[in-house]
Amino acid sequence: MGILIFMPSEDIDTKVLAINSQLKAEMAKRGDNLKAVAKRAGLSYPAIRRYVAGEREMPIRVFLSLCAAIGVDPDDVLTRATEEQ
Repeated sequence: MGILIFMPSEDIDTKVLAINSQLKAEMAKRGDNLKAVAKRAGLSYPAIRRYVAGEREMPIRVFLSLCAAIGVDPDDVLTRATEEQ
């Protein structure tokens, strides 16, 4: 059985925005754009755009696929997103 941690929804929203922002920063750092990353990840551009814009909650599988397509370790994205707060 896992550990349940309560986190106010505002904190979750802030963390999600930071993660999405970090994904965009990682793409920019590598000269990538969302369409190219979506194609490499095998995902539709409109769906990815909504996930990264924060319009839809991003499933963990999508997050991992995006990280792989960008060429960044998911742990690095999460660490950098936490550091920027």
